[in-house]
Amino acid sequence: MWDNFVKSPAILPDSKCKRGQGHCATLPLLGCIFRTFLLIADGCGLPCCRYMDTSCRLKVSEFRVPFADLFVFMNALSRDRREIPPRTSTLDVFLLGTVDLASAIGLQERLRADVAAGTDSRGAILICEHPPSVTIGRDGSFADVLVEREELTSRRMDVHWLNRGGGTFVHVPGQLAVYIVVPLDRFGFGVLSFRTALEESLIATAADLKVPAQRATDPPGAMCRCGQFAFIGAAVRDWVSHGGMYVNVSLPQEALDLIRWTHTDTRVTTLAAQRTRPTAMSTVRESLIRNLAASLGCDGYHAYTGHPLLHRTMQKVYVYV
Repeated sequence: MWDNFVKSPAILPDSKCKRGQGHCATLPLLGCIFRTFLLIADGCGLPCCRYMDTSCRLKVSEFRVPFADLFVFMNALSRDRREIPPRTSTLDVFLLGTVDLASAIGLQERLRADVAAGTDSRGAILICEHPPSVTIGRDGSFADVLVEREELTSRRMDVHWLNRGGGTFVHVPGQLAVYIVVPLDRFGFGVLSFRTALEESLIATAADLKVPAQRATDPPGAMCRCGQFAFIGAAVRDWVSHGGMYVNVSLPQEALDLIRWTHTDTRVTTLAAQRTRPTAMSTVRESLIRNLAASLGCDGYHAYTGHPLLHRTMQKVYVYV
């Protein structure tokens, strides 16, 4: 079995080397190369013959490897390179409950800075509800507010101008706010493909609730037969996303009528109105997390209650009944 060998010529000291050196200057380098190959061969179980002199320098007079095992060895190396697992993406999901808008934005900015400074494919999602408030994005203005400023003051509703996409949104308990902080380049997304992934997660969540839905273009989000129930207000900075989505689960009609949600004739509705039955926030939240992780191509997610860096503030709010 071991009759056909590849024999290398003996590596001997150069006869022209100066007396007293014993080996030529190139021999230690060749010795290191042969040592490396012999260690790899031993690890693969290939038989080799090697000899060491008294000074622990490699002095090979016969280096033998069978042809068949040599090809097996090279194929094993190439197979190991192909079987290196790709980089996986994971999400940390933080369930925050009801959080004032300023605290949620502050936590989101800290997470965005941490993700931008990292090198791994790891993102974070904040899921919460907000006390009554109004936010105005890049595509909105205060002209979208359909009531007087005094009425907003009487309802204890603050107005915030945010550096995000989308127009003017109203936030009250019963609306699910989803803030997505992921590195788009490491997740393999562009701006448009990221928006498409968010829309797909909204449509899949509606399908879990037996609500046929489709993409909405102006403003972006998802809509059903009764109107648009979800809105996307995301932005990208340093290739890290911030902002996210707002899903109207069970908002009262009084809150929906406070602002102009769209600049078209599209109606605005909620999932509970479309389903004509009460819809639990926990049901929508669980479905949305699962579908969002799948749309972003994540292998898994880890859910946490609260966040150690979240600082809540107490305030009096107007209660919709």
